[in-house]
Amino acid sequence: MVNVCGHTLCESCVDMLFVRGSGTCVQCGTPLRKSNFHMQLFEDPAVDKEVEIRKKVLKERSHVPATILLAEHKDRAAQLETQIEKQKQVVKTTIFSTGIPISQTVSLQPVARIEEVLYRYQPIIIHTYGPTVPELEQLGRLGYLNPRT
Repeated sequence: MVNVCGHTLCESCVDMLFVRGSGTCVQCGTPLRKSNFHMQLFEDPAVDKEVEIRKKVLKERSHVPATILLAEHKDRAAQLETQIEKQKQVVKTTIFSTGIPISQTVSLQPVARIEEVLYRYQPIIIHTYGPTVPELEQLGRLGYLNPRT
């Protein structure tokens, strides 16, 4: 017998599975009902699952062309997606511990990034009581930075 997730069990195993009233698929853990099992007609259980799905679709909308069904599905999917986006953007809070007043709307949009210079380099000024410290270029020209000389 084939269940709704497309996995197969023998008839006696199905009976044993539902001794307590409900069960789950032993292969994928999907919750099952005994009424959702049907006899396997094809060698490949995936084909049986596909046939069952097609039968259900035909029962619901057998007189409507497939292009209209697809268009309706796309419209419903787009509406759900826009609803989800709206819910993500604005959330009404009622939590007092956060310091946000009741019914204040909070935007979950990312905070605008402010680009600014966070650190400005200022060369170190060393006050010495004597001659000035030579620059690296001058030390290099004089050969002090060359280890071989």
